Amino acid sequence: MSVLRVWCLALTISSPIVAADVQAQTRSSPVGAAIALSVEPAAIGYCRDRDREQAVACAMKACEADGGQSCQPVTWCHVAGAGGVMFGYNTDAGMSALFGACGGFSREGIEAVLKARCASDAKHDDCAMVKFWDVDGAEIDVKPQ
Repeated sequence: MSVLRVWCLALTISSPIVAADVQAQTRSSPVGAAIALSVEPAAIGYCRDRDREQAVACAMKACEADGGQSCQPVTWCHVAGAGGVMFGYNTDAGMSALFGACGGFSREGIEAVLKARCASDAKHDDCAMVKFWDVDGAEIDVKPQ
């Protein structure tokens, strides 16, 4: 038997095994989260999925459905965890920005990360949490604690 036939036979036999292994990895991989944001007009999209591309596409659609005209995927977390979005505003210049984070364990943790990120940008003197999702993906009221 030629080397080419042996290789083709091996490929034919192993292809279903490889496909089954990829499917099993997808089923057992953790749920991730994607956040897409648009500043003008302000819009937020958040989706969870085991597949990164599907989560990002879903977040983009959710952002556009929220009224965003310039939605951009800004965050992907391989393990979704808690997530949130903070609004940063510069009162002197009238400039604003949105910051997203995920993969946390609590609102306090996500809020601390977002505050540090917002405060590190010298343009923003006012930072406020506008969205929060718990570790199960449920949106939680963002009233000050």
